Amino acid sequence: MGFAYFFEYFVLNILGAYTYKPRIFKKRAIDNMFGTFFSQGLFIPLAATFISVFQKDWKWKVLVSFFYYFIEKLFLRLKVYKENWWRPIFTFIFINGYFFLSDGFLTRLKTRKSWVLKVACFFSVEVFHIILMFQLAVRKKIRFGLGRFHPLKEHFLISPLYSLGLTFISVFAAKSGKVLWLLRLLIPTAIDIVLIKIKILKIKRKDYRELFLVHSLIEALSRYFHFLIHK
Repeated sequence: MGFAYFFEYFVLNILGAYTYKPRIFKKRAIDNMFGTFFSQGLFIPLAATFISVFQKDWKWKVLVSFFYYFIEKLFLRLKVYKENWWRPIFTFIFINGYFFLSDGFLTRLKTRKSWVLKVACFFSVEVFHIILMFQLAVRKKIRFGLGRFHPLKEHFLISPLYSLGLTFISVFAAKSGKVLWLLRLLIPTAIDIVLIKIKILKIKRKDYRELFLVHSLIEALSRYFHFLIHK
């Protein structure tokens, strides 16, 4: 899921390759992001995990890639998905590559090398951070942007970078002892204060406790995943 979200940020958020239209939310930007949570955050990673864990060969990879190719064709026909410059053949090619990447990462994970475990921990925590930030955006508790107004499209360009940055700090400090827990929790708070001062982050004072709760939860998850993965 972490790899998929990272890929989706560039292809969907920055390059605007396609648009999801599940018609769950009235706001188009939120509806688009909700669609990608199910596509890149659930269905494709589940298939990749199944293929890697059960060591399925290249025939399975090609077969499942064709399945998603035709699902995309169906979604285009149902008009719950729109392509801008993306094409279904790209989906087939990149999903195949994603399956081989998943196999390769699982192989590296079994070597127990420190950098591989760090990456696994990073992507595990990143997924939770992105989801928690998404629900804050849906509930209109937080907005990122430049200038006076913070449109949702701009928010979803900045928010993932915020999540990646704070996840990086949290994960790579997770090994430190409990004594430094408060200090690690103050770092994202300090970053928030700076972003509020320069008007990139817009949040009401009464809503900040929810963002602080996200920081606390991510800190706890970072330590949990660190010891879970490294044990």
